[in-house]
Amino acid sequence: MDFLMLYRIIECLRNGEALDQNVYEGAFWSAVGPLSEKSVAEDGSSQVFPDFTRGDWKTTKALSIIS
Repeated sequence: MDFLMLYRIIECLRNGEALDQNVYEGAFWSAVGPLSEKSVAEDGSSQVFPDFTRGDWKTTKALSIIS
């Protein structure tokens, strides 16, 4: 899967297209590890997941590769 993701990034850069992941999604993916670690340290308790987009995720346009 990593190969496909890297291939897609390179194709987007070569063709001048927007990347499939924006900075907010990157922050979202990066938060999973620390929140999981905190959950384990607290005997598996649920953690509040931050909304880095302040609700803008609800109006995000679909990627061109999907539509």
